Amino acid sequence: MKKIIATVLAMVMALALCTTAFAANAITDKANVPTAANGDTVAADVAWNNTGKALTATKSTNAPMDTYWTADGEGLYYVWNADMAKFVQITNNEKAVIDAGYDKTTKLVLDKNAVAATCTDAGSLFNVYSKVDGSASYVLVSDVVAYNAKQTNDANKIAEPDTKYFFGTKSSNVVAYYAAGTAAGQVDYALKAGHVLVKDGTTYGTAKSDVYKCAICGSRFVVGPTVDTGDLKSEFYTYDAATVASYANEHGILLKNILRSNATLYLVEAGKTTTPSTDKNTSPKTFDAGIAMYVGMALTSVAGSAVVIGKKKEF
Repeated sequence: MKKIIATVLAMVMALALCTTAFAANAITDKANVPTAANGDTVAADVAWNNTGKALTATKSTNAPMDTYWTADGEGLYYVWNADMAKFVQITNNEKAVIDAGYDKTTKLVLDKNAVAATCTDAGSLFNVYSKVDGSASYVLVSDVVAYNAKQTNDANKIAEPDTKYFFGTKSSNVVAYYAAGTAAGQVDYALKAGHVLVKDGTTYGTAKSDVYKCAICGSRFVVGPTVDTGDLKSEFYTYDAATVASYANEHGILLKNILRSNATLYLVEAGKTTTPSTDKNTSPKTFDAGIAMYVGMALTSVAGSAVVIGKKKEF
């Protein structure tokens, strides 16, 4: 029994050695380069090897399963250009694209343009590209990177997913995208419609309600209802914390001056608000007849004394 087991193990080891030997071929004919298998080699001294370096093939396991060649021990990478019949050096990024795989058949179309949101219409932070059948949407990695580079507050930066998607006809012309959407691992590009309401320093009505001016559309509102809002047009405001905070940070608006809760808004017409007085003098500003009479009597008394004194001087 032991002899049988030993024989089987020997055969398995021999088969493994043979498989390794067959898998790694030393290519001497350039016609065989396009069909090279993983681990195949091209010697440095082969006449048509324009690199002058010993090369080893790596075939990607991801579609379209392209092959690149590594210069042994030098960290340089090449691909075979069939049209020129020679090896062409590639960058580390292109090598990474080949490893990751890319889509060389799917066509993407521009689905949404980057546009700012208004108080009534949603917007888009980036251009959005979709498959023709609408099954998936993407945003350019370069657009997200550029947007984040402009942000001075980390809280306003877009989280960059770990997974990139590459589209192109060959590894040298692919474009990198992130998946677009609201799910985990996707970039949320949507800008929500709505007001950003900031106190404008005025009040409205007998209730002296604070007036909020929309930083986007310029309309003025008070929060109600109050005794003064009966005839005013109203709308319900849904507060979105992330959108408002981002806008405030970008435009230098203090959050304490912003309306940060859901509310029913009442539209205040231009010219109907009152600027609170900054005069700290609490003296009456209206005519008071009683005070005037008192002052007059006092002056008369003083004047009369003066006359008497004058008469005394005459004597």
